[in-house]
Amino acid sequence: MTYFFEISSPRKETIAKNAGKPSVLFITLHGLKAFNQKQGFSEGNHFLQAFAQLLAQHFDRENCCRLGGGHFSVIADGTNIDDKLRSLIENCKNLNTTGGIHPHIGIYTYENDDVNINMACDRAKLACDSLEDNRTAGIARYDQKIKHEEENHRYILENLNKAIAERWITVYYQPIVRTVNEKVCDEEALARWIDPVKGFLSPADFIPVLEEEKLIYKLDLYMLERVIEKMKYLESQNIPVIPQSINLSRSDFEVCDMVTEITNRVRAAGISPELLVIEITETVHGVDYDFLNEQIRRFHEAGFKVWMDDFGAGFSTLDVLQDFDFDLIKLDMHFIQSFGNNRKNPIIIRKIIEMADALGIDTLAEGVETEDHMKFLEEIGCDRLQGYYFSKPLPYDEVMKLLQEKGVIASF
Repeated sequence: MTYFFEISSPRKETIAKNAGKPSVLFITLHGLKAFNQKQGFSEGNHFLQAFAQLLAQHFDRENCCRLGGGHFSVIADGTNIDDKLRSLIENCKNLNTTGGIHPHIGIYTYENDDVNINMACDRAKLACDSLEDNRTAGIARYDQKIKHEEENHRYILENLNKAIAERWITVYYQPIVRTVNEKVCDEEALARWIDPVKGFLSPADFIPVLEEEKLIYKLDLYMLERVIEKMKYLESQNIPVIPQSINLSRSDFEVCDMVTEITNRVRAAGISPELLVIEITETVHGVDYDFLNEQIRRFHEAGFKVWMDDFGAGFSTLDVLQDFDFDLIKLDMHFIQSFGNNRKNPIIIRKIIEMADALGIDTLAEGVETEDHMKFLEEIGCDRLQGYYFSKPLPYDEVMKLLQEKGVIASF
């Protein structure tokens, strides 16, 4: 790989002098891992060798490199390169007699910018990564959209610590109401990044970046500290404190002992653990089941309730219910937002509520936006509701004002 990067720089200059378009390719053999599991590593090695020969035939051996695993890189003239790539993909099909392996190809073409080969390869990889969800072969080019995402990614990482220290990240609260009386019984704490340079950043802008880099634990512990701070303030003003829920990410459990981190902070503040709810997204099932069960047990022993967020968003819903001891499940909002558009939808929602009730698990529906949603969920016995019908996520002062105006919490 080092040698490839060394020879690619002069190769790039040669292409440019000949009026070509220096381009770096990053190629991932999507599906290779599953292929190895089914056919064995020996067959996988044969496929890698055969694919390497294909690359050499199309781009010459000295212009190609295997980076590791099922990843390859190529330095080439990008002029009319699409024909070569289509031929490469077609020939790859002939190697792939059992199916399941598809080349994903990312392309970075030099324009007027002067980045080194390593950076060019990274950018080609970003383009390739954009094809991750494709189950067929594909080609993607590094463009302004990907460039913006790359710049955003870098900005988030470089400024996370400052955003926490300067409190650019603020807590918004979304009320959760009890269905039987429409009174607020809980609030969910949600992160919003209000940046002095980039303005308002939605969670979709920064949470995936922090999860990918395994830094989300910093945000989650910061959110916990801000929620505790709010609780202590309310206590000092003799205002009743209702339970607050915070979200934990899968990677939190991989990086630190979240049970200990949270328990120590709550105890130090003198807050009852009954006032803090732990929300774990359903996608956390990627963590070892025995390990996660142990964390849930420890949370329960410390006095916390544990909810499963985004129930139904993944593909192992029933396994999750069977294997984990959650106190409540939050129905993913797509269930409610699809209400009325699919005749199966109300039946599925009703049966989920019935099943949870039989298991002794409380239920909460997200995405409640209309009176019809509310009436249906009340009819089928859903315990709690959350959504824009009641309130969107708001800063602390605004949510307090809203609750006072609506009179949904008598104490306020």
